[in-house]
Amino acid sequence: MHTTIHPRLPVARPLVIAHRAGNDLATARRAEALGADLVEVDVWSYRQRIELRHVKTMGPLPLLWDRWTLQPGWRHRFVLSELLAGTKVDTRLLLDLKGKDTSLAEHVVATIRGGQPARQIILCGRNWAQLDPVAADEELTIFYSVGSDDELRAVWAKLARTAHPAVSIHARYLTPRLTQRFHDARTTVISWPINDIALARHLFDLGVDGFTTDNIPLLERIARDRVRWLTDPNPSDQTHAPHRDTTPVPAED
Repeated sequence: MHTTIHPRLPVARPLVIAHRAGNDLATARRAEALGADLVEVDVWSYRQRIELRHVKTMGPLPLLWDRWTLQPGWRHRFVLSELLAGTKVDTRLLLDLKGKDTSLAEHVVATIRGGQPARQIILCGRNWAQLDPVAADEELTIFYSVGSDDELRAVWAKLARTAHPAVSIHARYLTPRLTQRFHDARTTVISWPINDIALARHLFDLGVDGFTTDNIPLLERIARDRVRWLTDPNPSDQTHAPHRDTTPVPAED
């Protein structure tokens, strides 16, 4: 096992990230209370607002959609300023940029610094053109998200130009050889979707630094016991999620 200590992230390993918890104030506060190291948020630019949601718009139609979800788009939409006001300033938000607006990162950074200059800013995303405008800002923490073969091939050039490189990568890519290559490049590695103890232990043995999870019992147990639980040969609680998502991850539109 070998993990990377990032100067702006908690030292405790493994890190535990509450998947999509920041898209709703109640779930964000629950993640805070459970001890999540980072609270992930899906961030969109829409009509001059910074909206927090996983569902996508349908162009001119007043509807929001995901693969199995259709929602009315005319209801109140949760925005970044509400999340900032409703959570602790020292809560680390992992702001996952969505869509195609290449000014989104700059808008997010300006909003946070204008209202809460003491809050740490952590960005990630698969559309790296959104991260490029702020990549030189040394006060930011940036995770380059990798969910396709093309992204994996291209990410090394990005990491080589980063003082403290970090990736968020789908678990299906993490072999011992690849994980070692990330370590050799001094890269902090977090992975998704990590929803059961067996996968968490396997990746931690490889040296993965953190897990993005929807599994609340897994999140709570790792946040409380960390390495002690993951390395216990006879754990009292074999925390499992109902299923593990192993389907390909399409790029967000």
